[in-house]
Amino acid sequence: MPHLLSHQTCIPIDLSACYFANFLLRPQDPRWLVQKREDGTNVNQWHWSEKDCSEWTKQRLTELLSNITLLSGPATAKTTGLKSVDGDSYLNVRKAKLIASYELNIKVNWEGTTADGQKGSGVLELPYVADENHDEDPEMKIVLSVEDKASQELKAAILASGKEVRDLTPC
Repeated sequence: MPHLLSHQTCIPIDLSACYFANFLLRPQDPRWLVQKREDGTNVNQWHWSEKDCSEWTKQRLTELLSNITLLSGPATAKTTGLKSVDGDSYLNVRKAKLIASYELNIKVNWEGTTADGQKGSGVLELPYVADENHDEDPEMKIVLSVEDKASQELKAAILASGKEVRDLTPC
């Protein structure tokens, strides 16, 4: 029982009942009202919706990762095109906010020439590019097409260039 002062009267009230009554009696925010619609329309993009963007992702990465210079100088190397993109990319909408979600394995073909004119080639692989690690340096692997001296020399030079190669993935 609450403490009573001599000049006040105290009536014990269940406050949760008052809040609930106030909620029921006041005008409702129309965004919270869910109405059954015959057409199933997601009014103002309020409810969760998801769109598969895998094809668009492949097209965009093909544009972005073609003909990028990996090495310049006595030895040269550049990307020749996207080999493959595996994984998922979705665009989600909830309460009119866009949420990008992706988890990809990206493989890009490359070719190069050593300082003495020998040719080498291989695949540059980014095995895990995802929205959860977008602010980290992605893991990068270089797989050689042929294990010859020129390809190994170019691989070592590409890996030695470090951060510049890792920044190839677009934001």
